[in-house]
Amino acid sequence: MDLLSRNIDPPAADADASSGKRLTLLLKACSKGQRAYEWEAREHGVFSWYLRQGLEKEAWRDHCLKAHQLCQYVSEQVKRWALANHVQQMPDFHQMGRADDILLAGGEHAAQAQTEAGPALVSCPICGGMNDLVATFRCLGCGREHLCKKHQDQTSFLCPVCLRSREEYAKRQRAEAEKKQQEEKEQPRQAEKKVDTDRLKKGEARTLTRLAGTLKVPMLVVCGLFLLGLYAEHSSKSDQSLVQKYVSQAGTERQGQQSAFLPAPPPSAPGEGPYGKEYRDPDTGMEFVWVPPGSFDMGDTFGDGDGDEKPVHRVRLQGFYLGKYAVTQGEWEQIMGENPSRFKKGPRYPVDSVSWKDVEGFIGKLNRKSGKRYALPSEAQWEYAAGWRADGMKSRFGTGKDSIGADEANFNASKEYKKSYSRVGEYRGETVAVDSFSPNGLGLYQMSGNVWEWVQDCRHDTYQGAPTDGSAWEGACSASFHVVRGCCWSDYPWFVRSALRSGFSPGDANNSLGFRLAFPVHQQ
Repeated sequence: MDLLSRNIDPPAADADASSGKRLTLLLKACSKGQRAYEWEAREHGVFSWYLRQGLEKEAWRDHCLKAHQLCQYVSEQVKRWALANHVQQMPDFHQMGRADDILLAGGEHAAQAQTEAGPALVSCPICGGMNDLVATFRCLGCGREHLCKKHQDQTSFLCPVCLRSREEYAKRQRAEAEKKQQEEKEQPRQAEKKVDTDRLKKGEARTLTRLAGTLKVPMLVVCGLFLLGLYAEHSSKSDQSLVQKYVSQAGTERQGQQSAFLPAPPPSAPGEGPYGKEYRDPDTGMEFVWVPPGSFDMGDTFGDGDGDEKPVHRVRLQGFYLGKYAVTQGEWEQIMGENPSRFKKGPRYPVDSVSWKDVEGFIGKLNRKSGKRYALPSEAQWEYAAGWRADGMKSRFGTGKDSIGADEANFNASKEYKKSYSRVGEYRGETVAVDSFSPNGLGLYQMSGNVWEWVQDCRHDTYQGAPTDGSAWEGACSASFHVVRGCCWSDYPWFVRSALRSGFSPGDANNSLGFRLAFPVHQQ
């Protein structure tokens, strides 16, 4: 049962506490007036789960667990969970005594940890103020740590700099939209002007004809003079058009140098692999689409992402085949003999409620049956295919476009989560068939929304040190999580971006988790 936070005040400081002889730490699951939510999949409260994780392993540093580290870990994890589930729950912490005086340590590290423990005051990078770690936050935009909470936007958890950048970006988007609307309004006027010009030319021709009849000038001479004038006018306009064309081409080439995809795909894109543009497994009937080789800039190329989407880095990939759809309930049942999905709606719906470990078991059985080497795509392969667009430029969403609506993908498009790059629409609250909506430029369906898709990589906090050859990054995982991409039916527009990354424990399975398969042809 969810609990509503009451006004639980911290204990008053007494002589013992202020002198450091008595230490008290009060941890509240949520702030005043908020609810502490249950996590059904974990069979725990959200706060309790992350508190347990912190006590067991996640908040430990150098074999000791300090109070401020535990508080910071729990606060950040609960905040991320609340954002992902569209609720408000912010843990509240109060402590009497020095923050580092409360710690757990064992063995030979205990004495050293106690000796090194000192005030946990950190400097705010914006105002320079000194604060306890538990009174600071990490900006979800730029990733800066130790910011005073007075600088925090309570809706987006951004610092003032990132919030201002996001507002300026939204302002530019609105200006571009208004400019496009104005151009669309001007088109009928230009058409009318052309009609008027044509009528004027016809009138001039009739006038010349009457003049020729009056002056009794041979009609052939009049027509010759008239055509000579038209030719001169046309030549002048053609020269101007040619100059404009070359200027436009030069601008396009300069813009292409900054493109996320180099080189641009050939006119016949997406091209063909060893099995053609599409491949159908003869044993299972699973369909795959050829993704041609190329390079792209991986990460937050639009400037509206989180810190784990940076630094943006160039990746070069070989061609590979990727599942045309997310793996369906019918395909899973064909291989595994059962259907674990919560949304049991039919064989053409995506399988859900499968963990990373479940998927590995499925792939093992499938490979033995088909003789192929199917696998989960790497994170780079997934983002490359999701961001593909017919003209070779990267797109914000897996639909191949820079804006999105509920008529193009299955996500939470309700008005509460309106973004400058999204349109308000239907929130379905469940999965839809895998062939719903239109595919992107490669012919891949629902790379954005419907279900999160497991990839091979394990979770890292940033792209620092990530592979540049398109292979999976599996070493030194952060918190033993594996990456999921593409977002799901319950998430709002910011999460649906192709560059967004999230992660779950390999044993997690809920109604938002699915996957699609890939196979690189050079391994076949």
